[in-house]
Amino acid sequence: MNVLRTDILLPCRQPVLDTLLDVLRRGDRQGVLVLGEIGLGKSFLLRAVERSLPPGSRRHVVRASRALHSAPYGALDDLLAGVPARELGGPVPALRAARYRLRGPDGGSAVVLVDDAQFLDEESSYLLTQLAVTEAIRLVAFADYSLAPSSGLHGFAAEGYLDRLQLEPLTEATLGALITPGSAPAGPVPGAVRDVLRLREATGGNPMLLRALLDGAAVGEDAVPDPDLYLHLGLHLDPVRHSSAGALADLVASVLAPMPEEQRTVMDLLALAGAASAADVERLASGDAVRALVDQRFVAVHPAGVDWLTLRHGLYGDVLRATLPLGRRSLLHARFRGSRYALPPYSCHRLHHLAWALDAGAPVAAPVLLDAARVAAELGRPEAAERFLRAVPPGQGRAIAVGRAGLLTARGRPADAVQLLTGADSHADGGTEVDAGPTGPARDDAVVVQGTAAAADLARIAVVVQGAALRQRGAPASAVLALLDALPAPDAASGAVEADLLRARLHLDAGRAAEVLRSLPTDAGGLPTHPPALRAVALGLRGEALGLLGRAAEATQCTQAALETVLADPYGLAHVYEDVLTQHVLVLAHAGAGGRALAVLEQAETAVLPFRPADALRGILLVRRGDVRAGVQALAPGIQRLRRVDRQLLLPYAVGAAAWGAAVLGEVEEAGMLLREHRALRPRGRLDLGILGRGFAAAAESLELRAPQQPPLDALLAEARVLGLRACEVELLVLAVLLGAAGATDRLARAAADLPGEEALVLAEFAGAASTGDGAALGEVADRAAAVGLPLIALQAATRAWELRAESGPAAGARSLLRRLGRYGAPFVGTRFEVPGGAGRLTELTRSEAVVARRVAAGESNRDIAEALCVSVRTVEGHLHRMYVKFGLGGRADLVRELQGLGPDLLQPAP
Repeated sequence: MNVLRTDILLPCRQPVLDTLLDVLRRGDRQGVLVLGEIGLGKSFLLRAVERSLPPGSRRHVVRASRALHSAPYGALDDLLAGVPARELGGPVPALRAARYRLRGPDGGSAVVLVDDAQFLDEESSYLLTQLAVTEAIRLVAFADYSLAPSSGLHGFAAEGYLDRLQLEPLTEATLGALITPGSAPAGPVPGAVRDVLRLREATGGNPMLLRALLDGAAVGEDAVPDPDLYLHLGLHLDPVRHSSAGALADLVASVLAPMPEEQRTVMDLLALAGAASAADVERLASGDAVRALVDQRFVAVHPAGVDWLTLRHGLYGDVLRATLPLGRRSLLHARFRGSRYALPPYSCHRLHHLAWALDAGAPVAAPVLLDAARVAAELGRPEAAERFLRAVPPGQGRAIAVGRAGLLTARGRPADAVQLLTGADSHADGGTEVDAGPTGPARDDAVVVQGTAAAADLARIAVVVQGAALRQRGAPASAVLALLDALPAPDAASGAVEADLLRARLHLDAGRAAEVLRSLPTDAGGLPTHPPALRAVALGLRGEALGLLGRAAEATQCTQAALETVLADPYGLAHVYEDVLTQHVLVLAHAGAGGRALAVLEQAETAVLPFRPADALRGILLVRRGDVRAGVQALAPGIQRLRRVDRQLLLPYAVGAAAWGAAVLGEVEEAGMLLREHRALRPRGRLDLGILGRGFAAAAESLELRAPQQPPLDALLAEARVLGLRACEVELLVLAVLLGAAGATDRLARAAADLPGEEALVLAEFAGAASTGDGAALGEVADRAAAVGLPLIALQAATRAWELRAESGPAAGARSLLRRLGRYGAPFVGTRFEVPGGAGRLTELTRSEAVVARRVAAGESNRDIAEALCVSVRTVEGHLHRMYVKFGLGGRADLVRELQGLGPDLLQPAP
């Protein structure tokens, strides 16, 4: 079989190679039978085994083929070449001849490697097993799952002569390690989960396909994957333009070439259709052909339903779609359309199916195309969306105009969307063709709108689009509200509801939560006649308003109901998915349930729809909770994405949080750049998020100046208090406490006392214990803060408890406090919140410990110190252990860091 030509081992197959070589070295087995699906790299492994055998060892490679499957000893033609035909008349002469050919001067066993063993003829299979039984050879046979259970190799393995090794696709954990090689063994970082899923969908865990991708994306000799590679996997990979197209096409062609025509037809059909019901597929091919493809793991039952079949490896479909001639596409579609078939759901590649239908010239209903255009736009496929819109049959003027306006808005061109809608409006009465102008998409495909009612509805939608665009650019809420108030009385319900929802969003931006609650229904039932998308948005806005007023339980219920509405029909409500999920995450975070918010983001990584603000929101949450290293790491790609598209207006909040995180980590230049960017941003979006962004920026600037900036925080606190933004006030007070602002602890105790959520409870306990000087309570609070994921608060509580140690009790309690301080201070070593060392802590040392400490600081080893002091190495280790406990340190390196820069006078022993 023709496979990739490369000397690099397949990804993550070194353990398999080691296992095969270990079997060949053992004396209790005669070899191994390796089973795996077609294209899983068995031939590749065979060559790797051959290259890895010791130099000078005797080896022979047998390459079976389908063409010689019926010819006696056809697979062993090379081995038995020149043997007279009369000697091959029975198994004994053939066995004798083969033993003679394989015999070496030392009399040891030769290694026989068999490729495509499922094609071995009966005579060859019997001969090889007998050679293995007599220990003339060590046998390594590679076969796919079409190997008959009654074959001699299966029986030989069942009797214990051969080990059985089953090659499985790479797991998601292994794929994650390839994408994020520096991640923990537990798996990839959360932001890479979707990349892993795409890679799994594209390759099915097949290392040969993965090797082709990595070869095409390699940089230099180190074969480092191109980061952009994973952005184009699954539905987004175009094998024609991709750098690995040649390798992929060759690999797929070599795998599919020996496939019977009927099975190849099924493969082509599923590649074009994305998915098809089993009944429809069996109208074009026999059930045996379908079952053979399922058994060989080319085809799988799609998780969306037991009746849907799809290709197991997405890249097979991508390559076939790119290489199939148009005539064959049309012929297959004509045969497929000849039966009554069901349109696959979006989760079963409906977009691929519709593209195939359009390629074949088949008629598609207008509602189907309009809905597909909307979904394609939300999935980040604007070209497909535009194609579906252009294919809508005539007579759908208003629907086309609204659909294309939505597409333009999603692509960041709201001005063109307004021009398209108002242009349609201006010509609606006469039913004239409309052109969206030189920058619009409607020049080649004009829209015809009939009737004054439709024109009025379009005009109202145009005003809503224009108002949303003004809000995105940071226009004052009052100006946009004036634009909406100028609208005439509605004749079309949908346009009126969309305007009301935008009006509610503007009230939220201004911090007028009570106004939002008065204008929106109390539950989803308040909009019984409107689409689910509008009901979900209304519930989300109501939840945000309740959250601003501190009514966390009600707010969470509303946003949870909105999210459940969207998830009940994710593709149908794809255009509101990001807004609703962002609302739910922010409500949870500001309700003191940051852990739940992070869990929701983690679940979103495996959802059917992409969630583009995920990195930014995750980074904000982590920075808020004090996990600044992970937060800054997540914010870096998140902010880059928000700079391109920021539909939820999170950029000022994210940049402020990133500036604070960089300042905490001591990254002065990065913090300075982020602060300058934050000052240049125009205020936009929700007022409370803007206040928090400014609070983080002010705190970062204060940390850089190493001086408390009470006036800026005080001004922000006063603004939040006047507007009744209680959760916002608590977060600002936490920053003030971390900066050491006077009176901030007492104010935090009062503000956090009435808020719900586990985080608010810990903050209230911390502030109360710090205000009263209760060292024991602070120690307990430190443990609880660490348990709920507030590491900075845990460190603050442990530090204050240590400062109060003189009133806390005996030395045993002090050692416990030191251990706690070291444990919670370890993540902040090298940051602005690093626990300072100094002479005050060194006075805790005994005379012997101080002597050892001086020598450790000088860089002496334990053995050198023991010889100089005439003590045992174990004694020195005991002194070091006691110093680690006293200082709460993790080891020798931490102790050396603690002692660096201190003069010898500070290392004098205690009296």
